[in-house]
Amino acid sequence: MSVRFAFMFFIWGCRNVSTIYGWKYIVTGRRYIETDDPFIAVVNHQSGLDMLCIAELWGNKPFSNTLIAKHTLLYYGVFGAASYLCNTLSIHRNNLNKAVAQMKSMREEIICKKLKVFVFPEGRRNRSENLLPFKKGVFHLAVDAQVSIVPIVISSLKPLYHKEEQRLDSGFITMTCLPPVSTRGLSKNDIPELMESVRSSMIKTFNNTSKKRNV
Repeated sequence: MSVRFAFMFFIWGCRNVSTIYGWKYIVTGRRYIETDDPFIAVVNHQSGLDMLCIAELWGNKPFSNTLIAKHTLLYYGVFGAASYLCNTLSIHRNNLNKAVAQMKSMREEIICKKLKVFVFPEGRRNRSENLLPFKKGVFHLAVDAQVSIVPIVISSLKPLYHKEEQRLDSGFITMTCLPPVSTRGLSKNDIPELMESVRSSMIKTFNNTSKKRNV
């Protein structure tokens, strides 16, 4: 199976699942991710269903898009298969030397292939009303590669996804692509402030869009 065919199969599958669930998407700021320039998109992470949202964002030209995820995800059944199909860049978070080498390799790939990389900076699924503290690795990667960070916020899935009852309802999901945050000229000393600024803007957007959807 070619990479292109696998990508299109993944997108087709996700869109069909969304249709079956009756999920419809409202996307604002899409222009920020429809660019030829490489970037790193940081997305809030609520459940494995976030992949349906990302597939919608990738649209009809997904081939320069990919994900960064922990390497163990590749062994998680359906999610592992999905990761394989979208050519995920994996990282060994528990092995520092390996992780450093992988991040260096990713930096070169992002620059040379002009990749649009999507990552969940919280590091794990989070269904609370707030975002978890962000992991630093992806911000180091963005600064090292000198590529912009595009914050993307998926509104709360709680009105649609009832985990305890194992039930999914139909409805609307708002996805907000915020303006790119430049890393040009930044160094590792600027990363804490960069992280806090991006996270704060995402929390504000999450609260605003989730309230609107719950009204």
